[in-house]
Amino acid sequence: MNISNAKMHSWDEWARIALKMHFEEKNRLAEVEINSLLMLLEDSFGISLERLKNKPVLDLCCGWGRHSFILAENGFNDVTAIDKSTVFIKKFE
Repeated sequence: MNISNAKMHSWDEWARIALKMHFEEKNRLAEVEINSLLMLLEDSFGISLERLKNKPVLDLCCGWGRHSFILAENGFNDVTAIDKSTVFIKKFE
């Protein structure tokens, strides 16, 4: 195996790439999770999406806000996200 042409990454660069991939995958999953939850609320409990959009939403332990962003993008106008991790909150901002 010839590694002379292989691109070498520093640990920080590798960690940045790995985290980016992790965040992208989790963000894709968040959209599926939110859509599934909204369908469940409507199908099982008869709660319409339009009625929910006017209600406040509290996202506890929000991490970097992946669910909050999806809700906001879908028209929820009163979303509050809280997490105790300042690292995640800074990523959220």
